[in-house]
Amino acid sequence: MSGRSTGVRPAEALVRSSWTGETVEGGHAEGGHDALTAHQNVLVGLEGFVSLCGLAGGIYMSTHPVTVMPVRYLQGTWFHTWRWPGLALLFFVGICPALVIVATIQRRPVAHVGHLCVGLGLVAWVALEAAWIVVSPGLQLTIGAVGGLILVLGVSDRIRANRALELATRGRA
Repeated sequence: MSGRSTGVRPAEALVRSSWTGETVEGGHAEGGHDALTAHQNVLVGLEGFVSLCGLAGGIYMSTHPVTVMPVRYLQGTWFHTWRWPGLALLFFVGICPALVIVATIQRRPVAHVGHLCVGLGLVAWVALEAAWIVVSPGLQLTIGAVGGLILVLGVSDRIRANRALELATRGRA
């Protein structure tokens, strides 16, 4: 810069908050993001674990729809094989958390909503599964607990991001 004041802040001074979409002072420009916070690292790890389990389980269930588990477990449901439950597992428990991981790494504002959806979705998935069939209570409780933890960490991370933005905005005033 030339040293004279033009009334315009340099591009480095204002950056768009990747979590809220609002412009704040400080931080790093595109391509130079800060490292993920501890909460975000745990969320990415938990969602990565869930995603891998959902992808593997969903692919196996949908490609082995009659032999993966006894079809009698599906009595009382509208399913006759494990193909559709496997595809639902693949999409909702495998692909959706992977998309939230990508959004988190890219600092997309939608990542906060994604964490909440993954957490609530896992708890709802386990509740629905338990209401229909109880094949593996230990697995169901574990995945339900992981969903609850993702939900709590997602809410906590959102609150932390809002506070950080509030402090940064107050500093400008």
